[in-house]
Amino acid sequence: MSTEDTGETPVDPSGLIGKYVQIHGTSRAEMNGIVALASSYDTEKSRYNLTTYSSLFPPTTQVFRLKPENVQPAGAMKAKMAEMKHKAADGMKDNLGTEQIKVRGKYTH
Repeated sequence: MSTEDTGETPVDPSGLIGKYVQIHGTSRAEMNGIVALASSYDTEKSRYNLTTYSSLFPPTTQVFRLKPENVQPAGAMKAKMAEMKHKAADGMKDNLGTEQIKVRGKYTH
């Protein structure tokens, strides 16, 4: 359960919530290097909830849950590029009135 679900004051061991971060050091090589938004922290599982945004059509959002040691602050340029993708995806979602969210390999609406 994340702190946003319980209404508790959020715990953020690395001070990354609300910032763009880069994934590193995972066993899945294809994930390493991805830039995502650290949206919350799950205290029970000791994981950051990270959200990536695709500006492809239709816009998709993918959620990852990772340990703090697999997350580091993204550099300024990478963070800016991720923010632009996020805004583009939000703009398309607003125009379409829908969004596809991919959690653990499955799409939902």
